[in-house]
Amino acid sequence: MQMIKHSLIFLFILLNFKVFSVEIPKKENEITLSFAPIVKATAPAVVNIYVDKKVLRYNKSPFFNDPFFNQFFGQGFGLPQERIERSLGSGVVIDGTGLIITNEHVIAQANEIQVTFSAGQEYSASIIYADETTDLALIQIQHEGETFPHLEFSDSSTIDIGDLVVAIGNPFGVGQTVTTGIISAKARTGVGITDIGFFLQTDAAINPGNSGGALISMDGKLVGINTAIFSRSGSSAGLGFAIPSNMVKALLRSYNRGTPKLRHWFGGKTKTISSEEAVKMGLKNKTYVVINSVWNQSPAQKAGLRKNDILISIDNQEIFNLTSLEYYIIVTEDLPTIPLTISREGKEIMINFPIEYPEEIPLRNSTLIKGSNPLNGVVLENISPVLMQELNLDIIKGVVIAEINPNSYAKRANLKKGDILLTINEEVIINLYPLE
Repeated sequence: MQMIKHSLIFLFILLNFKVFSVEIPKKENEITLSFAPIVKATAPAVVNIYVDKKVLRYNKSPFFNDPFFNQFFGQGFGLPQERIERSLGSGVVIDGTGLIITNEHVIAQANEIQVTFSAGQEYSASIIYADETTDLALIQIQHEGETFPHLEFSDSSTIDIGDLVVAIGNPFGVGQTVTTGIISAKARTGVGITDIGFFLQTDAAINPGNSGGALISMDGKLVGINTAIFSRSGSSAGLGFAIPSNMVKALLRSYNRGTPKLRHWFGGKTKTISSEEAVKMGLKNKTYVVINSVWNQSPAQKAGLRKNDILISIDNQEIFNLTSLEYYIIVTEDLPTIPLTISREGKEIMINFPIEYPEEIPLRNSTLIKGSNPLNGVVLENISPVLMQELNLDIIKGVVIAEINPNSYAKRANLKKGDILLTINEEVIINLYPLE
């Protein structure tokens, strides 16, 4: 009986062998699944960046930890010594003249910058713009009369979770390296990397030195700038983040119009309500952004937004927190308006939201405070939408400390650059004139 059973199993396998077997490939495209064509087309436009920085190091005094000496000379007093440190990163050439996009932290405090192409060519480069709030910077190769390989931008809003991507950079300074993975998540916020924190997440291996390198979609276009990893060891743990290409394009638009620090703005105060609160209000089980107040002459006011309006979507993109709202406004092309869907008193309404750059109203009117005054040695400026973006402020009222004399009473009173003065002696400060 056992013998008959084995014979039946063998017969079944034999009869079905053709069904379960894999035919031997007869053509090249039947055996080739390779990223090589994409890498060959894109890798020449990704460069290694070497940065020399002048840094001051203090030789520790033997009295370094003595509180008496620290009281008079400051923490860690000692003799300063200038040293040259070298750091590394990556960059992406985005036009034929040798304009390169990279991370701001890659070139911060740079004294000299050297870029190296995958074929071995080396060039000097200089910083033409750096933006700490987005962690993006533009550097220019100092070499005329040559056309450089460069990448085109992809529309990062069209990338989907699960899409294949290729990361190219210079991990650990070993030279140009290619890794592959997928988009693990979109619209990552709250990861504490930049002030405008909206990222693509990928499991493509990203390591120190990859910063500023290219994240490339399967059409061979630039979909993101690799920026950071989350790892206790400092090495890739399958959790990498890239700045979306649409943010890079927004920075370039501002730069080309001559106002690189400015981006499209919203113009109001908001709060985020929890999914639990949303359900109680008859909304979906998710977080929402609610209007607290609207500023005069702002896009939000021109759109007719009111206090307690609930923001649903903008330009067909779901709004789930303030960061997502700001991001979608910033990356929008320079259009007159885009559609904004809100919920007002239980009804959904679609309105046209104007896309505008902020204006400097009122003028900053920089004023150095002098004389017998607690603010002696402080430079104050009127707060405008422009100043809000430049200094990363979150209100448009009062005046802001633009500069402060390190030896002033105000400095000893722990006032700092960027502090906003709202009242003096319980008198509300509207502009600079009462302080003069």
